[in-house]
Amino acid sequence: LHQDKQGGSVGVQFHTVPTVTRTDVILPEGTLERLERHTLGITQSARRLRAAGRHLRRGVLLHGPPGTGKTLSTMYLLHAMAGRTTILLTGRGLGLIEQALGIGRDLAPATFVFEDIDLVAAERTMEIGSPGVLFELLNQMEGLAEDEDLLFVLTTNRPDLIEPALAARPGRVDLALEIPLPDADGRRRLLGLYGAGTE
Repeated sequence: LHQDKQGGSVGVQFHTVPTVTRTDVILPEGTLERLERHTLGITQSARRLRAAGRHLRRGVLLHGPPGTGKTLSTMYLLHAMAGRTTILLTGRGLGLIEQALGIGRDLAPATFVFEDIDLVAAERTMEIGSPGVLFELLNQMEGLAEDEDLLFVLTTNRPDLIEPALAARPGRVDLALEIPLPDADGRRRLLGLYGAGTE
């Protein structure tokens, strides 16, 4: 979703997401598995979880330095969870929280991707970010039915700026997962994967 510069008309743009397979994602041991359990795992067990009265709505915060694989991991999830409605909000589109969640509810199961959430969800006491957008996001997430298969994926390079309330309650962000700089093993694996065929 996007909004014109004057804040008037709202538009929808359809994107082709690059194909990213599991083998394309190089993360520290156990990191991708945790991400899959909290995203794919809950969707795969949706019927049993609903029958047991458990909530399906969940949120994941991927944080770490630029270029460590947050967006790549998100792209992998979108392909691994094919058949879901995916709504991506960045930049000015982050002001369209209510409209985005309305579309997602109507077309559930849905995944909402909020890239660089620190730009709008910064600490209330800081002068960066937009508290109005933050409050709207929290309120909208809180108001969604827990038994709807709705997944929120938030990314940030600056977890220190994220408003603590965003992760304070289940149903908002249940898992904060660090995507760190690769260690020696990770660098070897990355070179093997992306350096294949070069000399």
